[in-house]
Amino acid sequence: MMYFICKSTAKTTMSDEIYDQQKGHEPVYINEQYKTIIMADHDEGNLVIAKNSLDDIYNVFTVPSGKTLFLLLESIKPDVILLDIEISDMDGYEIIDTLKRSGETAHISLILLFPGINPGCGNKVPDTGATDYIKKPFTGKFLAKRVEKLFHIEARKEGKEK
Repeated sequence: MMYFICKSTAKTTMSDEIYDQQKGHEPVYINEQYKTIIMADHDEGNLVIAKNSLDDIYNVFTVPSGKTLFLLLESIKPDVILLDIEISDMDGYEIIDTLKRSGETAHISLILLFPGINPGCGNKVPDTGATDYIKKPFTGKFLAKRVEKLFHIEARKEGKEK
């Protein structure tokens, strides 16, 4: 049996096959003191960077496909999704549209990951409903700072709304 346990040495990168076997059978443990992040990217190197740079202060789940992202969202409600816009198995814009149309996921902040060779990528972000974007390649330190900035901005907004 495989458990996906945050804040431990357990592996939280899931393949479609592993997650399909576990769907509905094993609990996913989340430390509720930490915010939860899902990173969906077909590049395993980027998944490792995210895991290594964010796992000390967040619950981090990494998935290699859009299919696995939606399977994981059945069990986990993250605070933010880092989404590779060119994920291999689905159109990234269709994933965004599905997330934003669903009452279950519309509130989740999105940070889009664009290839660095895409010069107009930042212009597309407002139309998608995403909160921010990051050009690839990126470093773990840069990723951590962008996520921290997002949570800081959201905390300030929540404070003003009260």
